[in-house]
This record gives sequence, C-alpha cells and structure tokens, in this order.
Amino acid sequence: MGWLAVTTIYNEDTDVVDSTKTIGHIFMQEEPSNKIKFLDGWVHADHRRQGIFRALWDTRWNHVQSNYSSHTVYAWCLAKSLPLLIEKGFKEGELCTYVERKVNEEHTGEPDSI
Repeated sequence: MGWLAVTTIYNEDTDVVDSTKTIGHIFMQEEPSNKIKFLDGWVHADHRRQGIFRALWDTRWNHVQSNYSSHTVYAWCLAKSLPLLIEKGFKEGELCTYVERKVNEEHTGEPDSI
C-alpha cells in the first residue's frame, strides 16, 4: 500500500489538466503477527526540502494510527532518515550494511566494494 505526491500541469488556454507527474512516494506492507513494515519513501531531487517527504510520512502514519492501532510498526532506514523516526517515537535498533551482487557475474572469493 502506498501514497504518491504528484504535480499537475494545467493548460491555461483550456483550464484543463494536461498531465501529472509523480514527484514522490511512500509505501508500507502488512505482515503476519500484527506487524507493519514501512517501506521506502522518495521525493524527486527537484522537489526536496519542501516538506513533501514529511507530508507523505505523516499521511502514512495517520492511516496506520486510524486502521492498525494494535499493530507494531518497524522500518529499515538510512542515517539521514533516522532523526525523523526518532522524533516520531521509534527506537533505534542495530545497524545493518547494504550489500549487492550481479547474479550473472562469477564470484572470485575476493571482497569488492560498491
């Protein structure tokens, strides 16, 4: 489940919306045992620092509070997102490290960095 932030472009001659463009999104996933996993949130670079991410976050949180009051919410986040989660009452857990691998590349046994 998720929410989008969109902009609309109006045609001033016809006073009709010509197009819309997604400039941000935020998602969540229901899991067993009354858990909600907060998934990624993103805002296009041209629209950052305007309160859009916080508005998306608050919309998702309000939905969870209204519909999942007995659930536990958890999330994995980047360091730059941690202050918002702490502000919202989340408790910081252990750190983890991002790893990746191309499926079709041969593994040499030597560590690579990203």
